[in-house]
Amino acid sequence: MDYITPIVAPDDATQVKTEIYPGGHTIGAYDMLAIEYGYTVIAGEKADEQHPITIAIADRMAMEGLVFKTDEDAGYGVDPMARRYDVSDDPVKQSLDLMTAAQNMRDKAHRVYGWESKDGWADTTAIISRSIMMQFKAATIAASYIGGRVISHEFVNAHIKGVGEEKYGEATRVLPVSGGYMFFSMYVTSKFITDPYFRNNMQKLDQQVQWTNDYSFFGLEDTMLRSRRFDYMVQTLMMDIMHPDNLLRIYQTSQVATRNLYNPLPGAGPSFWTPPAPYADHPSAPPVMTVYGMLQYYTDRIWKFQTDGWKNQDEWDLCRFWAYLICTIHKMTADDTKYVHVGNDVAQMRSLLLAQIGGAKAALMAIPMQNVTDPGHDGQIEFLYATGNLVHYGTAVPGPPSRL
Repeated sequence: MDYITPIVAPDDATQVKTEIYPGGHTIGAYDMLAIEYGYTVIAGEKADEQHPITIAIADRMAMEGLVFKTDEDAGYGVDPMARRYDVSDDPVKQSLDLMTAAQNMRDKAHRVYGWESKDGWADTTAIISRSIMMQFKAATIAASYIGGRVISHEFVNAHIKGVGEEKYGEATRVLPVSGGYMFFSMYVTSKFITDPYFRNNMQKLDQQVQWTNDYSFFGLEDTMLRSRRFDYMVQTLMMDIMHPDNLLRIYQTSQVATRNLYNPLPGAGPSFWTPPAPYADHPSAPPVMTVYGMLQYYTDRIWKFQTDGWKNQDEWDLCRFWAYLICTIHKMTADDTKYVHVGNDVAQMRSLLLAQIGGAKAALMAIPMQNVTDPGHDGQIEFLYATGNLVHYGTAVPGPPSRL
C-alpha cells in the first residue's frame, strides 16, 4: 500500500485550485489495484500457481502506468519512489512546496493568532510547532533520494522459459537517482537544517512559550520548540544522512551511476532516474554525486556560520554538531574494511575541517586585543580550540562559553 498524503500548496492561490486529496480519496489507483489483487476471491485457485484472474489484475498495472513496489522497497534506504505518504512523480519538488507552505504558515501566524494562553498553549505556539513537523516531514522525504536507486518491477505479460518449466516472470531494473536530483534533495534538506527563522529566533520563541505556559509542568514546555526542532528533528535528519550505511549507499549509487554514464550497456536504456519533464537538473549540479561531494555541500552550508561570528547558541550548536558527526563517522569507518571508500572521504573532510579551524584560529588570534570590538571574540576562539580537539582527538562535544 502507498497511501496518499494531503496536498498542501505553497501559497493560497495554488491551494484554491488544488484538491487536498486527489480524486477525493485517501488511497490512490495503485492502492485500489493492490487491494483488488490481494483480496479478490477466486474459486479453484491453487496456492502454488498464479490464477489467470490475478495475472490479468497484475497486467493492468502496466496498462494504467503504475509500477509494482514491495513493502521491502518502501523501507528507508532502499527505493525512495516506494515511500508511503508522498505525492506526485517529482516528490522532492513536492517536499519543497510543503516546506514553503510550512514557512508561510509560520511567518503569518502572528497576524491571525496571538500568544495568549489557552489551556496552557497559545495558538501561535501550536502553529509554529506544526510547521516544524511539516518541514521535518518534507526534509525526510527529500533525504531519501540522496544516494537513492529506483527499482522498477514490471510484470511481464508472457511466459518465461525456466529450467524445465514455464512460469510467469517478473523483470527488475534498478536506476540510480541522478546527481542533479540528489543535489536538489540536498538543497531541500539544507533549507530545513539551516532555516534562518529558527537560527535567529529560537531563543525568543522559547521565551514566548515560557511566558505563555506560565504553569507548565516541570518546565518541559519552556524549551519545547527548540528541543523538538534541533535536539530531535535536525539531529535525527543529519544522523540518518550521515549514517555509515547511508554513506555506503551513496558510494555504491555513485559507482553504478558512473558506470552507466561512461560505460553503458548496449540497449540498457536511460542511465539515471529523474522525474519526468518539466523537471531539469540545476546547471551547477554534478552528473554523479559522490560521498565527498555530499559532505562538501553540507559543510559549505553549515560550517559557514563559523566565519560569520556566531550570533546565538543555535548557530553554535549546529556547527559543533556537524563537527561531532564528522568526528564520529570518521571513528566508525576508519578501521572497518566494509566502509573503506566511505572512510577515505570522511577522513578527507575531517582534515579539511581541521585546516579551516586552524586558519580561523590564526585569523582571530592575529587581531590585537585593543582592536577587538566583537563581544563574542573570545568565545569564538574557545569554540575553535574545543572543536579542533573534538575533530582531532575525538573528545567530548564542546559547549558554548558563558560569555557568548
